[in-house]
Amino acid sequence: MKYVERKTHRTSAGKSIKNIVVTVLSLLVFLLFVYPLIYTVINSLKTYEDFTGNPQYALPAKLYFGNFIKVFQSDFARYFFNSVVIAVLVVVLTVFLSAATAFAISEFRFKGKKITEMYFLLGLMIPYQVILIPLYITYAKFKLLDTYFSLILPQVAFGMPMAVQLFLAFFKDFEEDMIEAAVIDGSSIGRAFISIVAPICRNIIITIATLRAIFSWNEYIFSYTFISSKKMMTVVLGLNAFVGEEGLVDWGPTFAAIAVTVIPTLIVYMFLGKYMQSGLSEGSVKG
Repeated sequence: MKYVERKTHRTSAGKSIKNIVVTVLSLLVFLLFVYPLIYTVINSLKTYEDFTGNPQYALPAKLYFGNFIKVFQSDFARYFFNSVVIAVLVVVLTVFLSAATAFAISEFRFKGKKITEMYFLLGLMIPYQVILIPLYITYAKFKLLDTYFSLILPQVAFGMPMAVQLFLAFFKDFEEDMIEAAVIDGSSIGRAFISIVAPICRNIIITIATLRAIFSWNEYIFSYTFISSKKMMTVVLGLNAFVGEEGLVDWGPTFAAIAVTVIPTLIVYMFLGKYMQSGLSEGSVKG
């Protein structure tokens, strides 16, 4: 009996130590990712005198939003606008084209259906770096460099394979009777899709939209390759130019520009993260 009690005690002690270790490691990982953001936000709210006269990790003597005003009075406002336009168009086109493609593959019979499905599956395995040079040559030939199109096209093309697979996994168990009933009642396929299918797969739509929005906002390779005009730069590309202009003069606007670049993606994830988890679960379980 005493042996059993000692064994139980050791087991409980082992679990407690394990829980403590896991908690400490989780806290360290959390601080590793969160501290740079906190540091950036704190210093973006300081005046130049506050930043140079006090420890950099100290809280601002008073909140100063002049750095953010200075950021949006510069060319960075144009970079921000470009990123918003590109991200919105990438999300809309990726979701619409992927949903329509997956629905057609899942619900209709046509020649080349298997090849089409395999095409989008293979698209997951192709690294986008391999198309940079051919795409650059093509853009240069048709004078498409330094345009929204040059950034939107590859982002949509490389975003569709994963999006199509998520939609396909969902549509495999979709009840066709609802669409057929709507068509019999006089509705078109397109209207039936928007009114019936879209609300049902809302979580998957939000998941794809969130992932593509975050990727588009943070995208650098395509922007660096296809954009040379300052007025067409995105926030990630323009941040480098802005830091070069302001970084050695006043760190406040530099930290403000970094915060403006990072915070939008965090806000998107904070509000839509729960839908992403549900969407990924639906896309995998139903398949």
